[in-house]
Order: sequence, then C-alpha cells, then structure tokens
Amino acid sequence: MKCLKNDKGTALIIAILIGMLVLILSMVSIMSVKGSTKRVSDRRKVVSVFNIAEAGKEHALMRIRNDSVTLVPGSGINILNNCPFANGSYTVEYDANPSIDTLWLRSVGSLGVHTARIEVVCIKTIVCDDVEFKVEAAVTARSEITTGGNCNIDGRDWDPDAGTFTVPGKLGLKTCDSFTQKGSSTVGGNGSAPSKPATPGSYETGASSVGYPESPEQVLGLPPGALESYKRTTMPSLPFHNQIVYIDATDMHKHEFNCPDLLGSSGILIVHTASLEGSIKNFNGDFNGLIITDRMNHINAGSDVYGAIITLSPSSGTNAFGNGGSNIRYSSKVLSMVMDSCKVVSDTTFQVISWKQVE
Repeated sequence: MKCLKNDKGTALIIAILIGMLVLILSMVSIMSVKGSTKRVSDRRKVVSVFNIAEAGKEHALMRIRNDSVTLVPGSGINILNNCPFANGSYTVEYDANPSIDTLWLRSVGSLGVHTARIEVVCIKTIVCDDVEFKVEAAVTARSEITTGGNCNIDGRDWDPDAGTFTVPGKLGLKTCDSFTQKGSSTVGGNGSAPSKPATPGSYETGASSVGYPESPEQVLGLPPGALESYKRTTMPSLPFHNQIVYIDATDMHKHEFNCPDLLGSSGILIVHTASLEGSIKNFNGDFNGLIITDRMNHINAGSDVYGAIITLSPSSGTNAFGNGGSNIRYSSKVLSMVMDSCKVVSDTTFQVISWKQVE
C-alpha cells in the first residue's frame, strides 16, 4: 500500500510538471506570434511609408511637368507640405541650380512614428515631335500654276550629290486647279523628261481639294500651333542647314517676302499668314528641302531647288514659277533628310536621372 501511494505522488508531480511545460510552451508560442505579428506590421509600415514618400515625389513631378509650379533657383524650396495620403502624409521640397535645368527633389513620407525619405535628381529635357509629310509632286498647289521663262520642273527622283535621277519618281506638278505653260518652261515627271508641252501623265490638274492642307502644321503632320515658336520676320544667318525657318508675312507689305540668296541652305522654309496670303517673291539661290508657302511669285534665274514645293492658297493668280533659267527637282533623298533632321520642339519636361532611398 505504501508503494502505491508513492507511485500516485510521483504521477501527480509528473502531471503538474507536464502541465507547467505545456503552459510555458503555450506562452512562448503566444509571445512568438505576437512578436512576429508586430514585426510584420512594422515591416508593412516601413514599406507603406516609402510608398507614401514615392507618391509625394510623383505628385511633385506632376506639378512641375504641368507648369503648375513656378520654379526658382535656390535650395530648400517647399512644393508640397503635409499632404495626406494613405493614412499618412508627405512633404516635398527641392533645390534648383541658377539656370533651373537641374532639380534635386526630396520627398519625406510619414506614417505614425515612421518616416522615409526619397531623393531624386531631375534634368530638363526637350520633347520633340517628328515631321511627317507626303509629297505627290515636285510642285503641289491648291490653285492654278503658271510656268514661264526657262523654268524647269522635274518630278523624276534626283540625287543632288550624284547629279543623277531615277524613274518614275513623282509628278512634275499637281494642282487642284489648272496649269498654264508659258515661255520656254518645261515640266516632266512620273518617268517623263521635262518638255514643252509637258507629256500627259507627267502632271495632274483638277485634283480634289478635299483635305488639302491649310496650314504648315497640317502639311507636316503636327498639331495646330506647333510651329508658333518658330515664327520670325527675317532670315537667320545664311546659309542655314537642317533647320525650320518660318517667315511670318502677316505684317509685310502685300504679305510678300523678298527671298534673299539662300546660298545652298537646307531644311524646311515656310512663308505663311493665317489668311493664306504669304508670298515668296523672287526666290533666289540654291535650296535643298521642303518649301511651304501660301503663294509663289517667281523663282529667279540660276536657282536650284531639290526636294519639293507646296503652296496653300486657294486664290487664283497666286502661283507663278519661272523668271529665267531655274530648276525645281523632286528628291526623295533630300526630303528623307529633312524628315530625319528637322524636329519640332513641342515641350520641355523634367526627367529623373537618379533615385535613392535615404532612410
């Protein structure tokens, strides 16, 4: 009986010890779960606070790119202050160099006791639009075309560097109205050599005016007003190369621009008014590229144009080509060069060039 009592006491002690062990293990497990939950929560808050700082950086860049912030040179300039976001907030400030073409942005996100900072460097970049145009003839007009003197219009595809051409090329001329060939002028194209009278099929008259461009922007496939910043009333230094030169003839006498000797310039030459009355008068010199004008009033002797000419005015009596020996020759090589090299600056923006997480 005594041994039995001792066995019962031992079993009781063992049971108590096991119970205590289970209790301790349960408490350790509970504490571990609580600790893990807290760590996960803290990690989530750290991630969240960096996301908030990133949102602040993007908000500031959006305002800068939309010109809703007047940037000034200096340091520690606040853009956004304690803006609420995702149960937290962000504050953004910047430094700018004297020319305001480089910005250092600092975005600080806050969430409870947690904070995070992102720093980025941004530089001003130019946004350009490509010019795209379709040319169907060496000379294209909405109104009638008159050629005279010894003017030579050739739609065969010329290489001005080699002095050779390939056929068929394009039409010599195309108009939505009529064509009158005077003097010793010659017209050719679509595989035919320039001649007088022009070979049927080398030119087209009475073409549809539906969709005919009414502005230089429409010719070049650009949005309205895209060329406003290019307008000027005088030529740049000559010769110019691979440039867009836009002569605004609005306030000129009879809206006429007396063209100087272009000395072998290249690019896109525009003479235009909103009323489609801009006129190139007495074109002089050699030019490689695209000419867009409302009206053409003679090309003087000794002038060579490789590329194409497009006139916009629907008014009669506005297109007279020839005032002596001159050449207007279609060239796909020249026009491709123009499309590749003449970019239109449409905007400026700030581009992020470096990003770092500070804390």
